[in-house]
Amino acid sequence: MNDMKNELKILGICSAVFAAIMLIAFSSEGIISSLHIILGFIWVFVLPGWSLLLLTKDKIQPVIRFIIAIPLSAIILGTASYYTALIGIDVHSHGWWMPLIAMISAAILLRRQHTKQPKEQK
Repeated sequence: MNDMKNELKILGICSAVFAAIMLIAFSSEGIISSLHIILGFIWVFVLPGWSLLLLTKDKIQPVIRFIIAIPLSAIILGTASYYTALIGIDVHSHGWWMPLIAMISAAILLRRQHTKQPKEQK
């Protein structure tokens, strides 16, 4: 549980730094619309990849994991969106439920990895 608190703190710090950079970059826009863009970007392009990369949290540094999460999320959601559109599922709602499914899948994989470890390594 303590590891997850540290991970959430690191994710929050990285997201705050990212938000500050984006607010500076979009200084001509309103703050509310900029925050909407930033939170949407984090929801779609950071959280799915970050949650999947939690499987490698001992091997990859947190900031590098945050950076790698962006293209990984784009690959996962882009591919999944393409194939779900091929079978006829509406594309307009993909931004809401696909990141959630990716994060739930990563949580299941993380739970399985955690339960398969020998007792002495926990």
